[in-house]
Amino acid sequence: REIQTLVSELRPRLAAPLGAEGLPAALRRLADERRARDELDVTLEMRGERTLAESVTAGLYGIAQEALANVARHAGTQQAVLRLSLVEGASFLEVEDGGRGFDPQAAGDQQGHLGLAGMAERARELGWTLSVESRPGSGTRVRVEESPPGGAR
Repeated sequence: REIQTLVSELRPRLAAPLGAEGLPAALRRLADERRARDELDVTLEMRGERTLAESVTAGLYGIAQEALANVARHAGTQQAVLRLSLVEGASFLEVEDGGRGFDPQAAGDQQGHLGLAGMAERARELGWTLSVESRPGSGTRVRVEESPPGGAR
């Protein structure tokens, strides 16, 4: 079942290209899909309106998809919050859960954590910055932020 889910997540969405649909609508659909597939209750918090390049929309969607899949598989909770801010100069995407958490440093040193590495690589390709905050017993927050012009932070 997990392999079928992974393959379906990789398959391009032919019915509604992400660029035409827009990121907020795509994330609403993703939340509904996770609710139906995994009984994961995803609360959406969105602010601001901005049109993003199709590549950025697709990249952010993929990061949200992977982060929510990780919540469903590993967090030991049925609730997550997905935040999207499309405010110029302060845009970010964030997925947070109150689950079991983990040690990000130890996870980065281990084989088999391709989801985190994939999200980080995708963020780099977009010119955005990924951060993961987690501690055992304290949940996890995955955040990807738009890098300011010139790359200074």
